[in-house]
Amino acid sequence: MCTKNQYNSAMRIEHLKPEKNEPRLERFARTVEMGFNGGEISDVELSRTVGLMVDNNADVTEVFTDGSTNPDPKMTAAPEGTFVTFEGTVNLGTTPIRAAEITAVSVRPTSKRQGILRAMMTDNLDRVADEGYRVALLTASSAALYGRFGFKNVVEVSTVKIHPYPRFALRDGSTENVHMVSMEWLFPQMPTIFEAFHKITRGSVSRFEGFYGLAKYLDDAGKPDPKYRGAIHCDEQGAIDGYVVYSIADETKLAIKDFITLTPVAEIALWAFLGSIEWLDEIRWDGAPKEWLLPEALVDRRVIRVESQSDALWARVLDAHILENRPYGTDGVFRLSIDDPMGYASGDFQLEVCDGIGTVTEAKGGVKVSVQALAALAFGSTAPSTLAAVGLMDSDADLSLQKLDALFSPQGLARFDSWF
Repeated sequence: MCTKNQYNSAMRIEHLKPEKNEPRLERFARTVEMGFNGGEISDVELSRTVGLMVDNNADVTEVFTDGSTNPDPKMTAAPEGTFVTFEGTVNLGTTPIRAAEITAVSVRPTSKRQGILRAMMTDNLDRVADEGYRVALLTASSAALYGRFGFKNVVEVSTVKIHPYPRFALRDGSTENVHMVSMEWLFPQMPTIFEAFHKITRGSVSRFEGFYGLAKYLDDAGKPDPKYRGAIHCDEQGAIDGYVVYSIADETKLAIKDFITLTPVAEIALWAFLGSIEWLDEIRWDGAPKEWLLPEALVDRRVIRVESQSDALWARVLDAHILENRPYGTDGVFRLSIDDPMGYASGDFQLEVCDGIGTVTEAKGGVKVSVQALAALAFGSTAPSTLAAVGLMDSDADLSLQKLDALFSPQGLARFDSWF
C-alpha cells in the first residue's frame, strides 16, 4: 500500500566511523550513486568508494527523517541525505594549509525541501570550524545551492579543443628532454611529482588516498588502464619535472587526462610533444586553467577553441586569519568588517602586510566585506575593485581600490587538478 510522503520534524543525523567491513558504508555508497542519478554501482567501484572513505578517515554523515511512508523496507533503511568530509590541503600561494574537503553530498529527490541539506551542511561546518579549519572546499554543480551557505567559486577551468594541423607552432619549445614512457613505469611516479606541483601552485588541492583509482586511471584489475599513454619531461639534471597522461581515439582525437608540470620549460616542451604527434586533428583538455602558458606560446593562438567554462573549485572561509596564508603584491594596511550570516568568520579585523607577509589582528572600523568576497580575496580569484562593483564588498575611503587591487594581486597562475 502506498500513501503520500509525510515527514515530521524529527531529523536524525548520524555519523559513521569508516571501518573496514562496516556494512552501512556499502549502503551509503549505493545511496550516493543513486543520488547522483547513477545506476547500480559495480562491485569494483563499491570497493574503491568504501576503501576511499576508510583510507582517508572520512567523516561520513547520514540523515534520516521519521515518518516516511515508503513501502520498500530497503529504501526506508537507507539514508535520505549523504555528506562526506575529509582532510586535505589547499595552496593559496604559500605553504599549503589544512582544508575540509566536502563530497558525496546528495538528498533523495522525494526528500528535498525538508531542510536536510542545510542540516548536513551546518552540522559539518560547525564541526570543522571547531577543529580549527580555516576553509572548506567543494566542487559544486549548483552555484545558487551552495552560494547561500557562503561558498564562492575561486578557481575556474575550461574545456578546450586544439587543432594541431596545419597551424600548431610554438614560438620556442624543444622536445629534446621529453620521453614517452609506459604507464606501468609512470604511474608510481605520479603522486610524488604531483605533490611537488601542489607545494608550489596556487589553487592546487591535495589528492586524497585512492584518487588515481577513483579517477579511473586503473582498470578493474587495479592496473593502469591500457588506453592511457604517458610522457615525461626531465630537467638538465635528469629529474622528472613534468608529465602528461593522455588517450587517443580513432587515431586522430587526443584527450588529456592529467597534465602536471613544475616549470614553464617542462610545460611548453610537453605541449611541443603533443603538437608533434602525427595524424591528430584534435587535442581536447577538460581541465585547462583560466590563465595558462600555451595561448601566449603559440604563434597562432586561434588553433585553440574554448568549448565551455566551469567554476571548478568553491571555497567557504571559516576564519579571517586565512588572509595570513597567501602572499601579497604590495605592503599596506586594510581594515575589514566581515559579514558572515552563518557567523563563522564574522568580526572586525585588520590585515597588515609587511614584505609581502600578512598578519591579521582584531580592529574596529573596517570596510564591510561579505564572506564570499573574503574567499575571493584569500584565493586571489577576483580583484577588490570588481568585488566592490558588484556589491560583495564596500570601497575603502582611506585606501583606493587601485591600491587594494595591487595589494591583493594574485601571485602566480592558479591551477586546480584534483577533483573530489
